[in-house]
Amino acid sequence: MAHPIRRHAPLVIGLILVISVSLLLVNLFVYLAEEMMTGTTLQTDREILLQVAALRSPGVTLWMKGMTELGAKEWLIIGTVVGTLLLIRRKQMGDGILFALGMLGASGMNTVLKNAYERIRPEENPLLHAAGYSFPSGHAMGSIVFYGFLLYFSVKSRFSPWAKASCCLVWSALILLIGFSRIYLGVHYPTDVLAGWIAGMAILIQCIAVREGILYWRRKQTEDR
Repeated sequence: MAHPIRRHAPLVIGLILVISVSLLLVNLFVYLAEEMMTGTTLQTDREILLQVAALRSPGVTLWMKGMTELGAKEWLIIGTVVGTLLLIRRKQMGDGILFALGMLGASGMNTVLKNAYERIRPEENPLLHAAGYSFPSGHAMGSIVFYGFLLYFSVKSRFSPWAKASCCLVWSALILLIGFSRIYLGVHYPTDVLAGWIAGMAILIQCIAVREGILYWRRKQTEDR
């Protein structure tokens, strides 16, 4: 009989990769937060805000307001409920629960981080009123978890390669555009959005790792029968 570690080498390697990437993301977030708290990023943040503000026009502003709504808490709550129910209806109870827990975790963690850092939002001519603190961006954090899940499920689906590529392109574009819309509308600094993406990615990776670990274990149990 093979040694347990050798027998479960894919699981061990995957676990090491998940831990390594998670630690990297945590360190990146902490570093960015420290730079933000000391004011090191403020000048660059403001310069980028001014450069992006120069791109404003009525048509682009309307489009950006539409994009930002796709990352709003209300929409993500509706999308999470609908997505969870659809997964449960398809007899994917575990996926539905994991999806819901991932989104709840992102929302809760964002609230904790905002209250911990208490960064005031930009005051350079915002185009929307946004309540609460600025760092990290809730839109960026929530959207990378929500649309990241959709991207992952698309890759794991039985879609054709062309359909998978198309879905991945759409979900990735939405993540980027929602983050950019927060900068364009003047309600977040670029570092807020970047921090939201980093924190959200850490949560998403953990959720995907849990699912992949469960699937791996089920396959092994089936093979051993």
